Amino acid sequence: MSKENAARFGITDLLMLLAILFWAVNFSIVKIALREFSPHAFNGPRFTLASLLLLGILWRREGSLRVERKDLAVLAGLGIVGNTVYQALFINGIDRTTASATSLVMTMTPIFIALMSAIIIREPIHWAGWPGRCPTPPLPCTCSIRSLSCRSRWR
Repeated sequence: MSKENAARFGITDLLMLLAILFWAVNFSIVKIALREFSPHAFNGPRFTLASLLLLGILWRREGSLRVERKDLAVLAGLGIVGNTVYQALFINGIDRTTASATSLVMTMTPIFIALMSAIIIREPIHWAGWPGRCPTPPLPCTCSIRSLSCRSRWR
């Protein structure tokens, strides 16, 4: 790859920025929508539309929706845990807290995963991985966690 191509802003960069934008506004939009809808009344159509969109993309890319029999159990398990359970917990969790608290918890996910991997499967935590796992400096993070623990006083 030439230097000219490496420095060029392309469609991949644009799509990554779009994904960041969607993730950034997701918590606030969901929180606003939950003022008008119950968690599952809001999540049902959202989940259905996302499923149909992803099925359409899969069909267009692969030419069919056929799944080999040996992959069905794994696919079903991943779908149930990775999408259904996650979405139910996410929507109920964000309904019970603020968008900023939910965002902070989600931001801490890489740290929790690294620690759980070290504890459960004894995966070593290399020092070079921490800058990517720590999205905020320690002081603001400490202040944010402190404000979360005192949140009930401010209601």
